[in-house]
Amino acid sequence: MHRMVHELDGLINASNAAFEHEACQATKAWYAKINKSFYIIGPLVPNDMLTDFCQQKKAKS
Repeated sequence: MHRMVHELDGLINASNAAFEHEACQATKAWYAKINKSFYIIGPLVPNDMLTDFCQQKKAKS
């Protein structure tokens, strides 16, 4: 996998930066160090579902 990453022009990640912010930022920084692009296209759920989920999560904490 590591060798393949160096052969790519960049990566499109379907992750959700709202829930995995630190991991997405760390990955983006690592790709930048090797002069590669890293794009996050999430969340892949309707915005109202995401809002409801975040509100429920906040209410539990």
